[in-house]
Amino acid sequence: MTTHATRDSQTESMALGLWFRPMGEAMESYGVDSAAVFAKAGVDLESLTDAWQLYPVSIRNRVWELAIEATGDPCFGLRTAEFMRPPMLGYLGYSLLASSTLFAMFRRLERFFLVVSTDGSHKIEKLPDAYRILITINEPTLRVEAIDAWMLILVRLCQSMYSTDFNPLKIEFRRPAPCDGARNMQDWFNCPVSFSANRIALYISAHDMHAKLPGAVRTLAIEHDKVLASFLAKHRKSDILTRVRVLITELLPSGECSKTEIAKRCNMSPRTLQNKLSQVGTSYHSLLDSVREELALEYIKQPYRSLLEITFLLGFTDSSSFSRAFKRWTGSPPSQYEI
Repeated sequence: MTTHATRDSQTESMALGLWFRPMGEAMESYGVDSAAVFAKAGVDLESLTDAWQLYPVSIRNRVWELAIEATGDPCFGLRTAEFMRPPMLGYLGYSLLASSTLFAMFRRLERFFLVVSTDGSHKIEKLPDAYRILITINEPTLRVEAIDAWMLILVRLCQSMYSTDFNPLKIEFRRPAPCDGARNMQDWFNCPVSFSANRIALYISAHDMHAKLPGAVRTLAIEHDKVLASFLAKHRKSDILTRVRVLITELLPSGECSKTEIAKRCNMSPRTLQNKLSQVGTSYHSLLDSVREELALEYIKQPYRSLLEITFLLGFTDSSSFSRAFKRWTGSPPSQYEI
């Protein structure tokens, strides 16, 4: 896998060139010569045939800048989202499309978004009667157009997988309202949109999140997940989230999955580990709970595994502890969970 770096890749977020194709199509829809724009930004169009090609976010930012200048559209990010199709996300797109529910889809985004970009992450937060998809931005230079586009892509993905009548409950942006495009943005999303909020988030009802999706193909989802997990293990070892998640997965069955042991295997102290995880908006305990939940939902679907076996595979000391955790994750005990 090659990269086009303009500065130390350890200090700058990287992303697949998957954005460039829909950006080019969006520019062409305005009559703009996209090839000329890409050339000016330093993008090698031939490299876009490589599904794993990484680019520094600074180059993608330059394309956004030049595209907005050429089209004169301050909402160009939203226009770009119209041309983004799930297969453009590679294995991640196919895995998302095969998900059984929107909840499962966003769980995959939580786990595998790092495959396509290191500039942000997703986290599902349970609210009393809804879910909040919190988007954390790791790259301070990331342009707001990229965030606008990604949020609309998520909404359109939900509509294509679940129902054309789907609308989010609301959306929050940290960015200020565009002086001439706030109303336009609300029309695009067809739901209340807040600006200058203290978070970037998408809110979806609990009913919509757990509704069964007609296109679900569990075997395909699992196969694509394996490819994505393998990619992360090979190419994102330096990322602290990936390192800790992989170690937790490996150590859970042994019962030796403490923060101290994880830190030791990362060649750092527990305090340093916690500080590094805090910098990316999480903690050891949050990751432990997340990995356990993901594995539990996979194990529970395997009829040859008993609840006692799953309990110990997940590192719980007794079945009652596992049952309480499972009910917290899903709303029902493992014995009553509907697969």
